[in-house]
Amino acid sequence: MSLCPFLFKYKYAASAFISFIFLTASYNGATYYIDFYGKRLQKEVERLQAEISDLRSKNGGDSPEMLASNGTSAGASTSASTGSGSGANVATKNIEASAI
Repeated sequence: MSLCPFLFKYKYAASAFISFIFLTASYNGATYYIDFYGKRLQKEVERLQAEISDLRSKNGGDSPEMLASNGTSAGASTSASTGSGSGANVATKNIEASAI
């Protein structure tokens, strides 16, 4: 209660006090949401990593069958990334990979 007369008398002190309260509340709210959603995201990433490792163990790693089931082939992705070969060549390799 002794702070109130001081804040009524000096408007700059009152402005500084209210600004301090606002900034502290904003900081606490922001860090809460960062912590909350950060933990949630971390759990989701760990769950997806576990799911990927389970799928890889079932399929025997990055085998050509697994790559073909995803619609990509190792040969098509390397020729497309290096720039060698034409678009028709890449499409042909994708069709061949999906036929396997």
